[in-house]
Amino acid sequence: MLARQLFRFAVVGVVGTGTYFAIVVALVETGIAKPMVATCLAYSVSFFISYFGHQMWTFERPRSLLGQGPKFLATVLFGFGLNEALFYLIHFKAQLDYRVSVIIAAGIVAAITFFLNKFWVFRAERGSAALD
Repeated sequence: MLARQLFRFAVVGVVGTGTYFAIVVALVETGIAKPMVATCLAYSVSFFISYFGHQMWTFERPRSLLGQGPKFLATVLFGFGLNEALFYLIHFKAQLDYRVSVIIAAGIVAAITFFLNKFWVFRAERGSAALD
């Protein structure tokens, strides 16, 4: 079960992160937004990809948005804050290219948010046969 969830989390993550990365690069390279603004906009788009992908496929816990939504939003906001802080440190302080910085920050955040999603947001109900 864990291996399947990790695989599915990675697939949803690749789709969400790929979309995120493409939006960041498109906004920066066309001059529409600076890197920090671009990461904010792109992160908000990846929110929807992640929520529905993880709810319906990764963790297979299609419950009420009112039940899972606030926890998922808290996880996303935590991930967003951590992502922005890491991006800032890696890009501006370590002076790595913004594209490399996006990938490193996103990878770290993905690892942390997997466990938050699995054990808090999309946790199986007590007494459920699907409890893992």
